[in-house]
Amino acid sequence: MVASRMRHLFLVAFTLLFSLQGFSQDEVTYETASQILTLAISKYDNGDFNGAIEYSLRGLDQAQQLDDNVLVLNFNSILGNSYLSTKKYRDAANYFLQISITAEQSGSFLTAANGYFALGNTYSDMGAFTNAAQNYNYAHDFFEKAGDSNGRKDALEGTAFNYFFAEDYENATKYFDQLLALGGSNANVAFTANKKIAESFEKMGQPGRAIPHKIAVYDLLKSRNKRVELAQVCDDLANLYIQARDYSSAMKYAQEAIKFNGSNPSYTTTLAAAHIANGDVATASKHLTEALNLAIINENELSKADIYNYQAQVFYRNGDNSSALNLLGKAEAIANPNNLIDALETNYQFGAEIASEAGNSTMSSTYNAKLTDLRNQKKTAANVTKSRVRSADKIATDYDKQLRLEISQQMSVDLANRKTELESEKKRQQRELLSQQRQLQENEETRTQQENLILQQELQAKERQLQITKLQQETEEEKQAKLEKIKQLEAAEQVKLILEQENRLAAQEIEVAAANRKFFIVGIIGAILVALTMIVAFYRVNKSRKVITEQNQNLEEQQKTIKKRNLQLKRSSEHLQKSNNMLKNAQKNLEDALMEEQKVRAQLENTNKELKDTQVQLIHAEKMSSLGQLTAGIAHEINNPINFVVNSSNIINMNFEEMKEIFQALMEVRDSEPQEVKDLVQRIDPEELDESLEIVAEMLQNLNYGADRVTEIVKGLRTFSRFDEAEIKIVDLHENLDSSLLILNNKYKDMQLEIVKEFDKDLPEIECYPGQLNQVFVNIINNAIDAIGTTEQPGKITIGTKTLSDDKITISISDTGNGIPKENLEKIFDPFFTTKDVGSGTGLGLSISHSIIEQHAGEINVNSEVGKGTEFVITLYKSLFSAKQTGEVQEEVASN
Repeated sequence: MVASRMRHLFLVAFTLLFSLQGFSQDEVTYETASQILTLAISKYDNGDFNGAIEYSLRGLDQAQQLDDNVLVLNFNSILGNSYLSTKKYRDAANYFLQISITAEQSGSFLTAANGYFALGNTYSDMGAFTNAAQNYNYAHDFFEKAGDSNGRKDALEGTAFNYFFAEDYENATKYFDQLLALGGSNANVAFTANKKIAESFEKMGQPGRAIPHKIAVYDLLKSRNKRVELAQVCDDLANLYIQARDYSSAMKYAQEAIKFNGSNPSYTTTLAAAHIANGDVATASKHLTEALNLAIINENELSKADIYNYQAQVFYRNGDNSSALNLLGKAEAIANPNNLIDALETNYQFGAEIASEAGNSTMSSTYNAKLTDLRNQKKTAANVTKSRVRSADKIATDYDKQLRLEISQQMSVDLANRKTELESEKKRQQRELLSQQRQLQENEETRTQQENLILQQELQAKERQLQITKLQQETEEEKQAKLEKIKQLEAAEQVKLILEQENRLAAQEIEVAAANRKFFIVGIIGAILVALTMIVAFYRVNKSRKVITEQNQNLEEQQKTIKKRNLQLKRSSEHLQKSNNMLKNAQKNLEDALMEEQKVRAQLENTNKELKDTQVQLIHAEKMSSLGQLTAGIAHEINNPINFVVNSSNIINMNFEEMKEIFQALMEVRDSEPQEVKDLVQRIDPEELDESLEIVAEMLQNLNYGADRVTEIVKGLRTFSRFDEAEIKIVDLHENLDSSLLILNNKYKDMQLEIVKEFDKDLPEIECYPGQLNQVFVNIINNAIDAIGTTEQPGKITIGTKTLSDDKITISISDTGNGIPKENLEKIFDPFFTTKDVGSGTGLGLSISHSIIEQHAGEINVNSEVGKGTEFVITLYKSLFSAKQTGEVQEEVASN
């Protein structure tokens, strides 16, 4: 029945761009997973559901490894539809529920709507109509959120058909009416809705309300010229008008049915029935003969049962009871083996009437007994159907509970794995950060050394340059001085020689003059002296030339020495130039190192940013984990009382229906003979009635308990969350502690754990931010539960409050866990410090709690002894204002 209106649930428009070639089963890539999806869809479309399941399971595993939500969604869809097609309802519900919950949490309303719609189809197909209706309603709400009007139509149609198959015709007409209103001018929607509304009213025995909708169906078919369908609708209208006692309209539509399809004997039989009801038995007899001939020609044996029944009425009205009973016998012989219930009921009812009229009490009793048995069978069948529906609904409810729990547990595991991955990623990034910091430090030291080396080399270069400059200056001065000295010596020597020569010449002139006077005497002596003087002068001049030559040679040697020193200076200058070039290269290398350092610093900044982002994600994951625990706990806590309410309500309804049937039966026979009333009352089992009344009373108590429990949980949740208390409030800390215990109840209720409350009855209310203090209490109590959970022994948590002074109070929370080692005691309030396993905690709870208590100007101290347990003592001021006035509060408490 669901197959005719199954909405094809391939939720994502997924276009494959890959050819259907062979692929490696070991290779996990997007291409191979997409090819598997194509093969799975092909198997499903060809009706090979087992093959579709095989490929989809393989593809789902790969899609999960690839973390591709689109592929996961498609494989879940194929698996759900394939399991539904093979009637494996639990497996189908599992995959459809996964689609719905995942999409609902991610805010994908359209996907969630389709998932719930498919889940409704699944439950409807297994006969769990109550659960099906609930999921169709979910689908309708999500289609509405997604703005999908066609989806809303499908959801309404699914709900309406679901109630129709459940034989709940009141609700069926209600939802078909909504579908009709939403469909507007859509002819197909109007056709389906009007047809089913008419059938529902007909089933409820309300022909007057069914007729307008059946006429609407007639008009739609007439506009399409559907003759075969029109014939059937006209016949339906004729029967409805007969029930409404509008015989002329009944004849009109019966004749139209024959006009559209005259070969069907049922339509002629309906026309005869209209004439019988109108009192025209002659015309009716004529039409019945025609109908019987058509049934013989068409070999339609089943139609003969109705024909014989109506012919019996004709003979009865003509006073021929014998022939009427004979025809009723023929009708029964056809209807009984073929289980034609309506024909048999008409047969037995009319047979009893004819036999009674004929005075044959035995036959009348026989027919009445058959009629009673038939109606009892119908009632039994109806009860069996109801029982089957209740059983299917219970199975579906169990499926839903189990699957939701499994999905929730899997999501918790996935969240824990995600937290583990984030923690591993955080540690890896921390290691990288430390490595980069060490590298940066080493680069900084290298850069400092290089800068010092460059400075030293620059100083040495400057000193060498100064030395070269000084040496060049000294060499040039010395060279000039020597040249000047040589010139002076040469000039002095020449002057001296000239003077000596002049003196000699003067002496010679004197001697010549004397010689002339003594010309004769000393002529010879003078000539000799002149010769001697010339020899001496030549000698002296020659000697002076030798001295000058030697001096010139010495000067040349000095010049050679200077040239050598200049060459050495030049070589030294070249060496210094090379050193300068090396320094320049070193400086360039240093600049490159500085640029590389800047890049490293940029990378470090990015790493720091990523680390901060990771920390934010970890904090978010911690909040989500806490929220998940909170949600799971509250859902579990509320689930039990809700189950009381739901189960009790169902049982009360069942017992109410049974008692309603009894009361209705009593009302029907209240005006009958006393014996009939007595017979009916004797059929009522007093024990069953008393048992039903006891069950109803017990269920009412359960309803009250469940309602009280839900009220208590909601009150506790409201006290804990304090969403409406964002400002400083004066609160009773005992209520906050009780609500924190309520929130954590789901975590410790299955443990061997005793909670002891040592509350000070006279504890005053205090000023605080209650939401933040709730967070502190939950963190500390949660850690205490975890500490006791590691001992695998019965444990106890003691929570005490007392007034410390006129302006201070204390809260103590102690446990009998393993205690905290001394080396860890000083670290417990440090951010990210935790002794829990990876994935079990982030190390932020106590750090945040410490910060909150400090912001409240309070103190939080811890006493612990290994093997005995741990105690947290929180000291708070009664008034935050007075604490600020005394200088113990430095700033206002920040909101979360």
